Amino acid sequence: ILHPLVNRFLQPYALPRMDFSKEIPDDCRTFVVIPTLILSRAGVENLLERIEIHYLANRDRNLLFGLLTDFPDAPRQHVAKDDLLDACAEGIRNLNKRYGRANAGPFYLFHRERLWNPSETVWMGRERKRGKLDDFNEFLLGRSDHFAEKVGALDQIRGIRWVITLDTDTQLPRDAARELIATMAHPLNRPVLDKSGIVRRGYALLQPRVSVSMESARRSRLANLYSGQTGLDPYTKAVSDVYQDLFGQASYTGKGIYDLRAFVEATQGRFPDNTLLSHDLIEGEHVRVGLVTDVEVVDDFPASYESYSKRKHRWVRGDWQISAWLLPRVPDANWKWYRNPLSILSRWKILDNLRRSVFELTLFLFFVTGLWTPDALVRATIMIVILLMPAFAQTFFSLLRIPPRRFWRSFLRETATQLLRGFLDGSVQLAFLLHQALLMSDAILRTLYRRLVSNRKLLEWESAAQAELGGSKGLSLVTIYLFACPAVATAVATLASRSEQGLDLLPLLILAGWAASPLSAEFVSHRVRFRRTQEQSDLQFLRDISLRTWRYFVDFSTPEDHALVPDNVQQDPWIVAHRSSPTNMGLQLVADVAAYDFGYLTAPELSKRLEAVLETLQKLETMRGHFYNWYDTRTLEPLPPRYVSSVDSGNLAAALVTVKQTCLDVMEAPLISGSLLKGTKDHCELVRHSLPEGARTAPIMKQLQSFCSEMSGKPEGLFHWDGLLTELAAGSSKFLPGIEWLCDHWKLRERGSLEDALYWTRALHNRVVQALDTLHQLAPWLSGPLGKQLRVLGSEPRVSKLMTELNRIPTFGGLEQQYDTLEKMCRDLLDSEWMPGAHRQALRNLIDVVTANREQSKQLIDGFERIAAVAHRMFHEMEFSFLLEHDRKLMSIGYDVERQRLDHSHYDLLASEARTGVFLAVAKGDFPREAWFRLGRKLTSYGGHRTLLSWSGTMFEYLMPALFMRTYEDSLLAEGLSGAVRIQQLYCQTRRVPWGISEAAHAERDASRVYQYRAFGVPVIGLKRQDARDLVIAPYATMMAAGIDPHRATANLKDMAARGWLGDYGFYESVDYSAGHPEVVKAFMVHHQGMGFVALANALLDNPIQRRFHADPLVLATELLLQERLPVLVDET
Repeated sequence: ILHPLVNRFLQPYALPRMDFSKEIPDDCRTFVVIPTLILSRAGVENLLERIEIHYLANRDRNLLFGLLTDFPDAPRQHVAKDDLLDACAEGIRNLNKRYGRANAGPFYLFHRERLWNPSETVWMGRERKRGKLDDFNEFLLGRSDHFAEKVGALDQIRGIRWVITLDTDTQLPRDAARELIATMAHPLNRPVLDKSGIVRRGYALLQPRVSVSMESARRSRLANLYSGQTGLDPYTKAVSDVYQDLFGQASYTGKGIYDLRAFVEATQGRFPDNTLLSHDLIEGEHVRVGLVTDVEVVDDFPASYESYSKRKHRWVRGDWQISAWLLPRVPDANWKWYRNPLSILSRWKILDNLRRSVFELTLFLFFVTGLWTPDALVRATIMIVILLMPAFAQTFFSLLRIPPRRFWRSFLRETATQLLRGFLDGSVQLAFLLHQALLMSDAILRTLYRRLVSNRKLLEWESAAQAELGGSKGLSLVTIYLFACPAVATAVATLASRSEQGLDLLPLLILAGWAASPLSAEFVSHRVRFRRTQEQSDLQFLRDISLRTWRYFVDFSTPEDHALVPDNVQQDPWIVAHRSSPTNMGLQLVADVAAYDFGYLTAPELSKRLEAVLETLQKLETMRGHFYNWYDTRTLEPLPPRYVSSVDSGNLAAALVTVKQTCLDVMEAPLISGSLLKGTKDHCELVRHSLPEGARTAPIMKQLQSFCSEMSGKPEGLFHWDGLLTELAAGSSKFLPGIEWLCDHWKLRERGSLEDALYWTRALHNRVVQALDTLHQLAPWLSGPLGKQLRVLGSEPRVSKLMTELNRIPTFGGLEQQYDTLEKMCRDLLDSEWMPGAHRQALRNLIDVVTANREQSKQLIDGFERIAAVAHRMFHEMEFSFLLEHDRKLMSIGYDVERQRLDHSHYDLLASEARTGVFLAVAKGDFPREAWFRLGRKLTSYGGHRTLLSWSGTMFEYLMPALFMRTYEDSLLAEGLSGAVRIQQLYCQTRRVPWGISEAAHAERDASRVYQYRAFGVPVIGLKRQDARDLVIAPYATMMAAGIDPHRATANLKDMAARGWLGDYGFYESVDYSAGHPEVVKAFMVHHQGMGFVALANALLDNPIQRRFHADPLVLATELLLQERLPVLVDET
């Protein structure tokens, strides 16, 4: 109640800051460190990725990045997993090679050896996190060196003024380090120490605002409830904090920037060893902490109730361990007692933490002791009211600040949401009150015993990562007390029911809830999943559409057009537009990737297609790494006027990032997988659907059904795959001539349908042959005489290990290792005396085949590595900085090369296809972070659904960037995208047409009978004035929405198919209703084909394109921009 009351009357206090927007000065050199444990290989990889992302989001020559590591506690100084240090050290060296210059990079590793701790009776890092930071400070000051392993250019560590310390799971958003340093550098914030040696004015430590990541908040019901508002908040420049606003100093919680010398001077020698489990608060009160509420870092929230409770138990133990600092005299590092220098405010903070730790225990005793009195019902009611009081208080204070009328709808929605969340919070606290009372009692009593009696285990600690992984063996303390809850609750209920007063219904229900604590813990620890399951027939329909759409890229990628798919094809009259744009090229590349994911391409085919396109792109004329708006695909000359389109460049850049990550992904992919069978089955289904009714004879349909059934299996091992594909290849070889004969002899009026069936039959046969060729190319022991010899050899028990290895499906990146293993096994067997001559020859043949085949596999892997390198180089060669209008921090629509000037128009809306380009320009560092937040975010509503305003109201503006960029649940973009789709549906419902409006070709033609093209949108969500009589439906717009609203999208596409809107290459371009009747525009445009195809891949295959795009380190370092929360107040007029 007190906190919202203070916030009601006090304005948030913002600390002054210097302007370091261009660079961090030399006298402000800062080290960003993560004190952590080396636990596992996966953990090491995560640490290396995390520190790389920190660097990419905060690049500056005066910023260094380091890992401060210990091994976990152990009964011996050295244990088996200690070799993980070598992997970590090698990872740091690789990062420095990638990003450093002249043998010096920004990355460092400082590792300590375990020391024997008699108090903890274990080998461990001295003083855990506090010890690592202490030792690091001493090292930076040149006083001592306690690090056994140091990696990095140590001669470059000089003049470090500040240190930013982060937790392992903390995300440091773009430019957050720069903002913290700029705040620390302001003269009014500089620390001043008094005679007692602690900071009295200024700040030796500044802490940013800490929020919870949207991803971690969605991991469980508990995390979702306790995380509060998640995501970045660009609307609030400063947030209220009671301690900061009232007293000018905040409380330290473990993440922030500190003044190296002032921090050491204020804390050195202050605290006895082996006594401080939680050092954050007590150290913060000695160095004076300022809260920088307009700079935000992002943390994860514990996913399970168990890990949440373990963390709370650890915090409470830490709070009680520093309770001695409430006394007038306190011990120093040598256990000499001296006058406590802490202020009354600092002591109050310690006391307040102790008060919070006994809250549940106090409420429990208040309730239980009342069960044997007449006021049991009253006490139960009071307890519930206390737990729900914060919800009522928050609502009351919210209603005191009623906004202007245009904000009422969003205000009431937000207030109701807060009230509901408050009720749920109180209910969860009530459900676990008994468990928390038991657990907190344990923490308090355990600490007091250890502190006052045993003086052991005061540093007992489990990291957040260990807690999430269930690091401790056996039942944890949290689980033990959970299982005790039913017994305690039942015992209390039994005793109370036998009293004179009996047991009223409300207390009984509360006790029953406590008895159900284990079930409740299980319930809140799981994620709420709204499964958007679809019927198998619907999924197959969408895959059929995907395959038809993919045909466009197969048929029109020709040597005549240098492997570039022409911009569009028109059927009546037949016109092929032999030109291409950067967007077309990018979508063609990503369509190839999606086809590989669907199983329509093998890995060698994917490599060949990607390399052909990139080879062509390298021949094209560019400007500052950007491709021009249009090129002739036959001559490769740019089409006049030469122009650099910002949106086109952004789309191609995103595709190049995706292609690079795909090539790296392929290395980890199995040599052959079930996706190939699914893709082949799609071809079989299309053969069946395309056969005219008269050709569907019983033998043909039976054979097709047999094919489909065989492709539904899950082969295990290379020999099984070889047998299945060989059988399918033989079957399709027999089936194909029959369809060819039918096509030659069938009636002319049916020949068109049969030609379609013949096309897919040939494609089906080709799919099987390509899969089999890939298998035999990379596992040559499966085919020919050698395959037969090995199958005979397999009957010999003593070669079972060899046969197991021959049958194992490796990854593409693991082929070389498999070849090495096979050669070694064969040579070992040849050295054995029992091997008969025939078997020896088979083994020699196997060695010869493997040796000869190494070059083929190397060529394939080298090809993918080469493609990844080219895509990476082309992406980084794109300079976006000259496309920024620096005064307004907005991206221009493009650069006119002929006139040598930037276009005066610019993109200023978030709901725009341009946000991909802006995002990547920020990620590369070409645009400042501010450019993203300069994009307009005005919300509008229609039919009770909110969305972001766009320029034209097209589906393309909202959903094109979502092909690559994730949409985080409950974020501003999630609301905008889902709202736009729903509003389109409602608008088209009022017009009584299928939904899906976007830019498209329409029925109007020019003198050459070529369809014209322009943007069509929903007027109510677009700023541009449009004629409501213009109504053009584009099926690709619905395909793009398949990941947003799969059920309605599928139903809509089925309706379109039933209306005859399907052609050879999927859905036609559009259907024009402007004249009052539907006119089908029988054309296909490559970028619409690509958008629809890639969107279906994301919808059907669990977002593979988004996943690969977000796997890029630059994107990872910037993706927090996409996790923007909805504003509390929205003008929905």
